[in-house]
This record gives sequence, C-alpha cells and structure tokens, in this order.
Amino acid sequence: MLVLVVLGCPSPDPDDSGAQDTDTHESEVDVDEDGVAADEDCDDYDPDAYPGNTESWDGRDNDCDGWVDGRGDFAGDHAVSTTAVYEGEDVPFLLDCPTEFARNPGTLSFSVRCEPDQEDADAMLLLGEVLTLTPIDNGVSGQEWVGEVLFQSTNGWSATGSGAASWVGMDQVVLTTVLDTVSLDWSGSGLLSRVE
Repeated sequence: MLVLVVLGCPSPDPDDSGAQDTDTHESEVDVDEDGVAADEDCDDYDPDAYPGNTESWDGRDNDCDGWVDGRGDFAGDHAVSTTAVYEGEDVPFLLDCPTEFARNPGTLSFSVRCEPDQEDADAMLLLGEVLTLTPIDNGVSGQEWVGEVLFQSTNGWSATGSGAASWVGMDQVVLTTVLDTVSLDWSGSGLLSRVE
C-alpha cells in the first residue's frame, strides 16, 4: 500500500521554486501578426504600424519613427526674389531668409525672417531692417496647405500675401510665398527639412 501512495503523488515541478519565470517568450508575441515581435513594434495592436513600414498619410506612425503624417519641426532657407517700386523705378532684391516651420495635429506655424543687407540704403528704406512672414490661416490636413500670409516690416508697414506648403515624403516640406502689390512684387520658395 505504501508503494502505491508514493507512486500516486506527482513529483514536484523543478520550476515550482516560487521564483518568477523570466523566460516567458514575450518577445516572440506578435498580436497584430505584422511580422514584428511586440518588444520591437511601436503598436502591436496595429498591423499597419511596424519598423520598416512605409509611412502613409493616415494619422498613424506607420514606420515607428515617432512621427505621424509629416508632423514635427522643420528648418531651412527661403530664397526670395523681390522687386520694390520706388519713385517709378523697379529696385530688385535677392534674399536668403532663415525659416522655422512646425506642424502639429491639425495646425502649422512658420516664421520666415529676412534681414536685407544693412549697408544697402534702398533695402533699408523699402524693406526694413527685418521683414517677417507668418501664416494667418494655420489649419492643415493632408499633404498640402494653402493660406494667407502676413508680411511685416520693422519699417512699420504690413501686407497680406499668400503661401503654400507641400510635403515631400514625411521629412521635407516646400514652402512658397507670394506678394503682389503696387509697390512690392515678392516670390519666395524654400525646401525645409525635418529637425531631429
């Protein structure tokens, strides 16, 4: 009878020591079945979000790089060709204007800052020491934006022009600005790159 009792009792599991089992194979779990394990996937409940995927304009971080649909900060130069009319004469200027640009969910902002040659008397008179451009309309969705832009000079004048932004992939945006008035004809464009 004693032999039966000993044989009938299950032997203790060598892993039942009370210590936690750290080898759970959790890294091999792939809930969304996108081919990327949970510990490497930025969203293991979305099969369209995994490292190496192509980012698309759908409100998700498809490639797991931390950026969604062209959002983030961008910077670069805005090349400007402008002609001012002074006493009946056309006075042309070429400017390179540093630009900061940001896109957040549903909105954008930018600042184009032009500083003409301080030794150019015509530039100081007609454009001012500093000329800034900022958006008036800042709502954005998709890969393009079109809206009004405010031009402001330290000389005390301001005018309303137009602007457009279009994304080149997710990491670059082309910003254009236009102003066409009796006294100033302005055309600016620049390729801005994401600031990491």
